[in-house]
Amino acid sequence: MNLPEGHHRCKSCGTVFQYEHWYIKNCRPCRNANPSGLRHHLPQLILDQKGICPLCNEPLPMEISAEIHVDHIVPKYHGGTDDFSNLQATHCDCNKEKNASMP
Repeated sequence: MNLPEGHHRCKSCGTVFQYEHWYIKNCRPCRNANPSGLRHHLPQLILDQKGICPLCNEPLPMEISAEIHVDHIVPKYHGGTDDFSNLQATHCDCNKEKNASMP
């Protein structure tokens, strides 16, 4: 079955939802129900980084939003892990630019 333009099927529950960004693969209820997701680290990451994006050295937004990504310092496809020590909070655009430049 073809999905309407701008919609995804949730990888967790299978419902069809309108996505906010191309990289979101789960519907909002499933994302909110998964406190073990990497985004729950954001408050501590931002605090540890003193509110600065390590990729551009500019301040991160004051409130947690979709404009802040959790980035793997060493990408998982290069052997990185989900350990807190391998995570950093970055601007959405900085993370996309980093990902685009990775081989």
